[in-house]
Amino acid sequence: MQKLSAPKLLISSDGKYYGFPNEDTIAKFLKFNQRPLTFYFNYRHIKNTRWDDDELRDAYIYKTEYGKLNEGIKLSLIPTMLTNNTDKTH
Repeated sequence: MQKLSAPKLLISSDGKYYGFPNEDTIAKFLKFNQRPLTFYFNYRHIKNTRWDDDELRDAYIYKTEYGKLNEGIKLSLIPTMLTNNTDKTH
């Protein structure tokens, strides 16, 4: 966990079979990851709502995003700020 650092983490699991997301794993991400940090959950579930807590978010400087029921969550892997530079001098 100390070598894995990303500002955005997608957690795609419902906890149905394996109990994911594991609370210890999320806690390690909070301890070792860069800030600001955002957790993206594919949908709201009893196993991930623990992290939807304002006191925890304030203490560990992170955000949570949840997908909508029956829609999940949509993330783009392409940065939204693509350069559209018309200056060809460099």
